[in-house]
Amino acid sequence: ETYYLWLDKLNVYPHQRVAFLEDYIRFLRDTNHRDKALSLALEAIKKANSSAVIEELYKKMYAEKTGDLQAAQKMIDKAKQESDVWRKKELAKAMLTNPPHAPAFSMKTLDGKTVTLKELRGKIVILDFWATWCNPCKASFPYLQKFWEQHQANPKIALFAVNSKERMKGEKRITAIKKFMREHGYTFPVLLDDPENSVMKAFGVGSIPTKFFIGPQGKIYFKEIGFHGPNMAEDMNIQIQLIKEKVRTLF
Repeated sequence: ETYYLWLDKLNVYPHQRVAFLEDYIRFLRDTNHRDKALSLALEAIKKANSSAVIEELYKKMYAEKTGDLQAAQKMIDKAKQESDVWRKKELAKAMLTNPPHAPAFSMKTLDGKTVTLKELRGKIVILDFWATWCNPCKASFPYLQKFWEQHQANPKIALFAVNSKERMKGEKRITAIKKFMREHGYTFPVLLDDPENSVMKAFGVGSIPTKFFIGPQGKIYFKEIGFHGPNMAEDMNIQIQLIKEKVRTLF
C-alpha cells in the first residue's frame, strides 16, 4: 500500500508503474528484504500489474528460498487465475449502469473513406482517441495492435483509433500518421476527427488516450481514460465479454 501511495505522490503514470515495480522488487531483494519482495511480486501478479520480469524475479527468489522451482511456477499460475477473476470483477464495476447512447459521428479514414456510427450498428465498436504527440497513447499501441490482430476477422467487432487534438493539419497530418503507423507496423484502422475536434467534444473527452466501448445498439458501456499497462489487450477482451453478457440476445 505504501509503495502505491508513493507512486501516486510522484504522479507516476499507471502504465509506467510496472517498470518502477520491477526496480523496487530488485531493491528489496538486494537489501535483504526478500520476503517483502516475494509478497509484492505475487500481489502484482494477482492484481494484473506484473510483467515477465516480475514473474522471473519471483521464481528465482522463491526457488532460492525453498529450492522448489516447480512450486514457484504453480504459485504464479494460481496467482494468474486469481488475477483473471479479480480483473473481471474490477472491470465489471467500471461498466456504466445506465449506458448512454453514443453521439452520432461521421469521420474519414486515412484513405478518405467515410465511416459512420449508423453503419456500425449491430457491432461492438471501440473508439480509442489519440494523437501523435501523446506519449501514453503511443505506449498503449502495441497492445491495441495485439487486440486488433485477435479480432480483425470478427465481423461483430470494430476497432478505430480516432486521431484528435492533432497539432498538424491537412495532408501534413495524414502523411505523418501514415508514416507513424508504417514505422511501427500498426495495422489497426485510424479515423480522423475534424480540425475542430468535434467528435472528441461530442464524446466528452477531456484527456487522451480515452477509449469508448459501444454496444451493438449504440450505447456506451465503458469509458476508459488513460493507459493502464501491458494487460490492456486482455482487459479489452474482458470488457467485450462483459458487453456480450449484457446484450447476449444479439450475439
